[in-house]
Amino acid sequence: MMPEIFSEIIGIRMHHRNILPHLLISLNLMMTVLMFSGCSEEQQNAVRQRRDNLTSLGQAYKEMHKAAGNSPKTSDALAEWMAESADAATRGQARDCLVEGDVIVNWDGNLSVPDNLGRFVLAFEAATPARGGYVVMGDGVVKSMTAKQFAAAEMLPENRD
Repeated sequence: MMPEIFSEIIGIRMHHRNILPHLLISLNLMMTVLMFSGCSEEQQNAVRQRRDNLTSLGQAYKEMHKAAGNSPKTSDALAEWMAESADAATRGQARDCLVEGDVIVNWDGNLSVPDNLGRFVLAFEAATPARGGYVVMGDGVVKSMTAKQFAAAEMLPENRD
């Protein structure tokens, strides 16, 4: 009787030794997948926020031009306009990017050629000239450009008044 119990205990232990490496490998794979999927979602949210910021800045720029009769001439003027707008709360992060210098804007731009505005860069992320990034065109469309594409792009021309 004793040898049978002993062999059963050894059998159970041997069985667990075979399962343990597989269990550890499975847990490791699951943790890796979870880690990368969480990071990917964070990255996607960050990209979405960057694009939304440029969209908000482009809209505010055009709204200020329409209401005031001229384009904003400084970041302070546009930031103040955004702070006083009806949707100031939703434009808060975009305004912060503007004030902190994360976004570069072509000030005092000429918006008098509405059907051709899509070919001009209105504003862009500060890193775009060096390594590419997102830009907002004069027609409000946000798109990604490489550094080479950006170097060849036309900037929104200044008013001549």
